[in-house]
Amino acid sequence: SLTNPLQTRCSRGLPCAQCTRVKASCSYEQGQKTKPKRQRVRVSDNLETNISHIMARLDKLTEIVTEMRSQVDEILKTSQKSTPNIGCPSTNTSPNTASVPHLEAEESMDPLADSPKTEYEGESSLFGHAQFAATFLQNAIGGNSASEVGGEMTLVLETLHDIVKSQKQKSDSLGSVFPHARLLPSSSDLRDLPLPPMDKIFGCLRMAQEDRFVLGMWIYEFQTLDQFTHYVIRMCSPGPPTELEQIIVFAGLFWLFCECSSLVEDANVKKDYEEQAFLCRDNLETVLLNIRFHVGSNMDLVYAMSMAATYCLQISKISMAWMFICTAVHSAQTLGYHSAVPLQPESNEKKSQTTWLFWAIYSTERLLALRIGRSSNVRDQDITIPPVQASNNCDTYLRAVFPTWIKTAQIQGSLYDDLYSPGSLSKPEHSRVSRAYELAAEIKKVMEIEAEVQRRFIEAWGPNKQRGPNSLIWKIDRVINLSTLTLVYRSIKPNVLGRSVSGECLEVARAAMSELSTTLVLFSREAKNSIGASLHVNWSLVQAPFVPFITLFCHVIETSEASDLEYLQDCIDSIESMVECVVDAAPKNYLRLFRALYDAAVRYLDARSKSDQTSGQTDLSQPWASENSMNSATVTQSSEIVPFTLPQFPHPDSGDYNQAPSSMAATSTLESQEQLSLGLFGAGVDPQSSNLGSWYYNHHQLMRMLDNM
Repeated sequence: SLTNPLQTRCSRGLPCAQCTRVKASCSYEQGQKTKPKRQRVRVSDNLETNISHIMARLDKLTEIVTEMRSQVDEILKTSQKSTPNIGCPSTNTSPNTASVPHLEAEESMDPLADSPKTEYEGESSLFGHAQFAATFLQNAIGGNSASEVGGEMTLVLETLHDIVKSQKQKSDSLGSVFPHARLLPSSSDLRDLPLPPMDKIFGCLRMAQEDRFVLGMWIYEFQTLDQFTHYVIRMCSPGPPTELEQIIVFAGLFWLFCECSSLVEDANVKKDYEEQAFLCRDNLETVLLNIRFHVGSNMDLVYAMSMAATYCLQISKISMAWMFICTAVHSAQTLGYHSAVPLQPESNEKKSQTTWLFWAIYSTERLLALRIGRSSNVRDQDITIPPVQASNNCDTYLRAVFPTWIKTAQIQGSLYDDLYSPGSLSKPEHSRVSRAYELAAEIKKVMEIEAEVQRRFIEAWGPNKQRGPNSLIWKIDRVINLSTLTLVYRSIKPNVLGRSVSGECLEVARAAMSELSTTLVLFSREAKNSIGASLHVNWSLVQAPFVPFITLFCHVIETSEASDLEYLQDCIDSIESMVECVVDAAPKNYLRLFRALYDAAVRYLDARSKSDQTSGQTDLSQPWASENSMNSATVTQSSEIVPFTLPQFPHPDSGDYNQAPSSMAATSTLESQEQLSLGLFGAGVDPQSSNLGSWYYNHHQLMRMLDNM
């Protein structure tokens, strides 16, 4: 109140609270004005209706998703019980993996699902090559005037069609590439993937440290065991692991448990190690399926991509292996691992580690480049670091033989660049022949060095020491070298008129097939219970046998000499005995194709024999030549044509060179081959080079087809 000398503060209320408390008369006449209520902004009835409709749809969608998830889980559980996994035995017995479903090809969240198939070739292009295998044989009999031959071979051609037709519906999704990858729940991520028990991990690491046989059959990307143990410790330390660390550790532990399981005698321990190996394998494929590609270049990336490529090689996924190893090569070059002058100061130990790692990815990349018929991403002219040198003090066979693997990789790169690349085919024939003999001499030198290393280790181990796994590696190395030598001699024009393969090439091909049969028999007898040995054998089948096999196969068809059928039969029998010991898909695919080709050769020889008996006027010495289109002058030239090239390209000097064969209109694959042949067989390329290039290209088409089975 203003009349109060104490100046009582008015609360502007009616009545005033302060004035009422002090019992004074309030002079504030108006009192507190009543605050008007705010008018609510009303939402239109139409908008409220839309919001209610959206909420109802969301509730319904949630119910549908929940119901579908339960159905998918039930289907996955049923499929795991009824359908065995491809590659290795099922892991359903593992308690750590039983509750996590695997990612099937049809149900995979595939990032490549919408990408063009031409960008991802290798796992699904088999049906695209279905016509290739049939036309491959049909080209040998199509130009024959003897109707008996064509009639007898009809069933064989249909059989080849049936082999590849079953793959028509196979998806090229990453789920089919990695069939053991897990379908992660929405509430979890890669960091939640389980590790094997630590006591078992360190128990196997100790076994590897004490037993040089385990270390000698293990990871060749790491120079020492301590380098891998460092990643295991990082993986087990507090904090989430990176995707690269997971790839390195899971891949390394998978191979480690595989090797240790082959050495233990206790059945329960062996089974336990195998279950832990399958757990690591499933985790590895899960990470590879979900890995991000935008990762900065560092040593972890180089290790991870190299080990991923090695794993894909062992499960016969060539396209994925090539993608991973290319990433490893580019990262290693970015980090300067190929240069003698480091980008940053580093210790001698670090330099030794990066040098070993570079030559490891160099060897894998060169092997794959020759395998798929491409030029290497690593040029020898850019490398300034010295190769790993051999030492007589090596405690493992892997460290002792690694320098020869590097030399073999160098030869493989030169083989493609100097003998089979489009640029080399345009060079004079005498220069290629001279270079071929130089490469052959280098391969023989490598084989001599490996034989000496083998002899030295046998003496050091003694006659009573178990050498089964290492003996398998020795045999595989010899098969690979003989197969590479066959490819070298295949580029040399034969001296015998009317033959497409030289005598040296045939001799080496027979030795390669004989060695392969011996190797597979050794595996079936001594290492059939070893998962690691199965992976090594699969590695050899990926790169080794097809060149010698198809060389002898073509020679049988060309000459009607049945003696070489024995080598083909022995190879098929040995692969069949090995298939009984493993469940991996790659040997079974080789067996199916090899058996079909062998049956085709037998049927063809029988048909020609019957035709010779009924008609003595028909010349069947050139099964790929048509008597309606070739006279005596062109038969001599056609005798140089490699049999079973698809399609049979005309020579550059022929009048119909620019005309596409009628069989080319069938598929896009044949059209792509025509485009390649026009690029290879242009002006200045001699017929022998044209035939050699066509044979090399078609050989790799068959290999790609085989990879996709």
